[in-house]
Amino acid sequence: MTTSALRTNPVERIEVVPEPSVVSKGPDGAKDCKQALLSGPYDARKATHSNKLSLGVIGIYELVDPCKQWLLNANDFVESEPSREIESDLSRERFKMLFPDYPGTDVAFEKHIAFDPAFEARIVASELRRLNAGNEFMYFEGLVELIESKLSYVISAVDKPPSVVLLLLSDAIYDAYHIIGDYHRKLKPPKQKKVDENQLEFDLFKDFDTINLQPQPSESALLSRNLRSAIKKIAMNPTYGVPVQIIRESTIRGGRGRQNRATRTWNLCTGLYYLNPA
Repeated sequence: MTTSALRTNPVERIEVVPEPSVVSKGPDGAKDCKQALLSGPYDARKATHSNKLSLGVIGIYELVDPCKQWLLNANDFVESEPSREIESDLSRERFKMLFPDYPGTDVAFEKHIAFDPAFEARIVASELRRLNAGNEFMYFEGLVELIESKLSYVISAVDKPPSVVLLLLSDAIYDAYHIIGDYHRKLKPPKQKKVDENQLEFDLFKDFDTINLQPQPSESALLSRNLRSAIKKIAMNPTYGVPVQIIRESTIRGGRGRQNRATRTWNLCTGLYYLNPA
């Protein structure tokens, strides 16, 4: 008769690590960043903190007024509303936890959004029609030059530039030109061609006229362009030195497939604040 020792399975231990507290202007202890911001951002503790967020606007003519109105309303409370009816109180409570109300920029960031008419440059339809729509690269370059000219106008309007400049683009323009060309082809290294060693020998005097001494342009430079990168390059130029935030038409107007107004306000205003937190 044989006996076998009892096999015991190892006990797996799971340690629950507590969530860190978010440091804000008020007493520490909140775990959720949006709840913590109800007492203001940490930077608001500084004596140099400014309570004004001055915004400049460059954009498609018909998008300027709706965007300005949206952000001016963002200074106050914005209720988070579901896209469809919620039946139970539990579901509504869960929705509010996932998509909280926006308390207002004055509360969340201790900043008051303001627009100065001097910091406004609208892009009209006639300016867009002058761009070469038959060639996407030429249209892209023309669009970037147009945006830079508007930015130059906004920056030179007064001595002190705005905190952030908003660039408002229609969905049609953004979808067509935010990336042009064959981006993935640019990432792939060109295939190396096998060279016949016999072809490397040539008569210097006989073949001199066939040698191309002109530098060859880099093909990869023309394969693709990225609008965000181009705008960022302009904004980082010391001549301007002001952050630029691109905003799409659908972000301004909302609608099907977009987050509700309170959530969009949270996302945009958080980005604007950290572009210029002083």
